[in-house]
Amino acid sequence: MQMPDIRKPYFRIETPSNTQNPNEKIIVHLPNDPFVAENVSNSSAGCYTMGDILMEDPPNSGQYLILGRQDDTLIHINGKKTNPIPMEETIRCSPLVKQIAIIGHNQFCTAALIELNAEEVSNYEFNEIEEKIWEVVEQANKKAPSHSHLVRKLVKILPMNKTLPITHKGNLMRQRVNQEYSTLITKMYDEFLNQPRNITTNKKEQSIWTRETITKCLEDKLKSVVQTSDTIKVNNSSRSIFDFGVNSLQIIELRNFICQNICQIPKNFLYEYSSIDQMTEHLIRYLQPESLATHTDQLSDPYHYKLTEQIIDKYIDLMKQSSTKATETRKNQQSERVFIVTGANGSLGNFITRDLLKEPALVVKRVYCLLRGSDTKQRLFESFAQRQIKTSILTQSQEQRLVVLPLSTNLSEENLGQTDDIYQELQNEVTDIIHSAWKMDFNQTVKDFEYDSIFSVYNLLKLATLNNMQFHFISSIVSAGSGLLTIVKEEPLPRNAEVALAQGYGQSKYASEHLCWAAMNLWNIPVNIYRIGQISGDTQNGVWDITEMIPMMIYAGAGQLKKMPNIGEDVNWIPVDVCSASLVELALKSSFDISTPINERVYHLLNPHVTTYEDYLNSLRAGGLNYDTVSLETFINTILAATDVTNPLVKLASYFEQSFSKKETLKLPKYEIVKTVERCKILESCPPIDSNLINLYLNYWKQCQVLKT
Repeated sequence: MQMPDIRKPYFRIETPSNTQNPNEKIIVHLPNDPFVAENVSNSSAGCYTMGDILMEDPPNSGQYLILGRQDDTLIHINGKKTNPIPMEETIRCSPLVKQIAIIGHNQFCTAALIELNAEEVSNYEFNEIEEKIWEVVEQANKKAPSHSHLVRKLVKILPMNKTLPITHKGNLMRQRVNQEYSTLITKMYDEFLNQPRNITTNKKEQSIWTRETITKCLEDKLKSVVQTSDTIKVNNSSRSIFDFGVNSLQIIELRNFICQNICQIPKNFLYEYSSIDQMTEHLIRYLQPESLATHTDQLSDPYHYKLTEQIIDKYIDLMKQSSTKATETRKNQQSERVFIVTGANGSLGNFITRDLLKEPALVVKRVYCLLRGSDTKQRLFESFAQRQIKTSILTQSQEQRLVVLPLSTNLSEENLGQTDDIYQELQNEVTDIIHSAWKMDFNQTVKDFEYDSIFSVYNLLKLATLNNMQFHFISSIVSAGSGLLTIVKEEPLPRNAEVALAQGYGQSKYASEHLCWAAMNLWNIPVNIYRIGQISGDTQNGVWDITEMIPMMIYAGAGQLKKMPNIGEDVNWIPVDVCSASLVELALKSSFDISTPINERVYHLLNPHVTTYEDYLNSLRAGGLNYDTVSLETFINTILAATDVTNPLVKLASYFEQSFSKKETLKLPKYEIVKTVERCKILESCPPIDSNLINLYLNYWKQCQVLKT
């Protein structure tokens, strides 16, 4: 469709405020539009917004495709969105399918209800129908993003006497589907997310399981779940399944498969034992209950402290064996710096990229962003738009100052996944590396972080030696978050893995800090460590990712469960834009001189203006949230007992139980920030987390439709 010029004074085309895709547009009719009835508006400005989602195709042509309706978009509890229309169209191509409804709004994932074509299915047995339906579902999955994929357990073929509600034009009435089939939908999700033990699995059946049969069974299932043709890759049974890109939806599918076919396992089993070798070993033990007590006694490293230290020693030995070493010291360069930024698509990475490009070209000559996947430039633009950061700075900087390089796989690959020519260009041009990329998963162990996180640090440090680059490592306060150190100073941590929070994320940050110091000692690389506290949304628009834990605790805890834990710790969160600006200021001031004392190379980025926990809770109430303040134990028990699988806190239940169940309140270390504040004027002026910022965040989550007050 194309808008006639005569109509242009009466409408505008804009990007919806709640979309994650800047290419999606809607039509807004202005109050002066003669074709809109009087006193009809659906916005405060007196405008009327159409519900159709458009996309300009080709770009800048003035011609638009209608992609669907806003009310068709499914927003999952993790904040991701699914457009069900293309998937439904693919599945509806099957002659066996009369109508299909893909659902999943406010659910963890998608599901499908299928109405059969009575004339076509009469010639088939039901199991044949199921297989043919699944074949076309797999075709739809191939065209959809991974978070939108349908799993077999959530594809329901309706009885022949059931129909899906449609309009007189034949269009699906999605809201009516959710209403009429609410009981069935609830049961489907409950059975998938809370897989009961298959009571037919008994000792006689268990006797067929050996290490060989379990390994083969798990490998076959992993291949079908990941749907990869790279057989050699998946057959590496010592590698973490997360290295193959397994996501949380696939974890549920794998766990259900094991519970149904082998034996019952805890919810966090696949996070704790994430390689097929580890799974096999522990499943054998589960199948032999008499050995469990002995096995428990033999567990010598339940929190992976020894493993963490072994990983550090492993990479330090590699450094010692390497002939790589920076032989020349770079002059203390203060102009025409060239930065590599990893993780530029993340929240902090977005703002770091923006703030570097805001510097004059005489200060920051160029920024290289290393991003995974395809369409990297487009995805960088989309992530900026999603966080309401002006994309004009990217457009103005393209070619001259901004270079976006795709990673064929990840930073653990040789040459960082780049060609020899590009790697040589990086070697010759780059002066600084800011390493921000890191996976956020509090369920995984340190072993799961080794390949794509810790090894990536080693590879980037190796690049830094080739031209005496300065390495800026974005660490976290959880690298010293166990409480063993009551006061954490702005200096290197001792070699004791027990100082880190006892989970993979914290231990991997702790290990990587020590790799950085080893590289400085053995390879003469100037290194700076930035331990960052809890990052909150920005100070301008309040954009704070709804998949993060604190937003979940607010909108799902205070908002849905009507409870908030009395943690008792002061709030020193740092807004992401302040954190980024502070980090860039410190990085540009930092010294290439290897003789600079290491105690001057550690920074703590936390809010210097602390808010009491009581004032924080009062700000939430002032923002319209009504809830009870309960003990941490009661809060965790409420989550564990929750039957509403749409509450996103449910998926963190095992993490809460493992980490905090025996604690009345959290006792976190105190982090010194005096030296960092002295060196950084921007941090000194950081605003507190007061009612103004809290209201900004609450309003953003309301726009995302996850918070209802």
